[in-house]
Amino acid sequence: MAVSDAIRVTDLDLSPATLATLESLAISRVDDLARHPAAQLLEDARLSDGVQLHELVCKLHRHGLAPFARSGGHRASERELDMFRLRAVEGLTYDEIAKRFDLSRERVRQLLGLHFGLDGVPPAVKDRLRRRRALRAGRTGQPASRGTPDSEVPIGHPPDLRPA
Repeated sequence: MAVSDAIRVTDLDLSPATLATLESLAISRVDDLARHPAAQLLEDARLSDGVQLHELVCKLHRHGLAPFARSGGHRASERELDMFRLRAVEGLTYDEIAKRFDLSRERVRQLLGLHFGLDGVPPAVKDRLRRRRALRAGRTGQPASRGTPDSEVPIGHPPDLRPA
């Protein structure tokens, strides 16, 4: 039996909202999380804002657990936890995160995949890109363009696009 098998999510001192969400997903033990990559959990409407998942990832980290990590159970550093928050909660692109940490876009992608199983474009990024396109369309009077690639989104946080 692995150490994480004995740990219930109720032992992690999570917020009531996060516990209720995990219960609704039939996740009661830490080892249950290994069957649900972070990217898959973010696609669920109950976790799509990333806040509860970020809380869970941080609590797991404090207990030395990494159920989302690929091959070898790599433990994320504080830097990788911050990258996860920026991507899953704040909706930053790989390029924006890379610039903040002086890394390549590809290295950010690799780290998020390795430590959290976070692949693809989380809902927070999609929402942020949608808001940015709507803002651009409002300024120019032109319809918003569709499908702006992750790498083409300008760096920066206009005040009206910052998370509440």
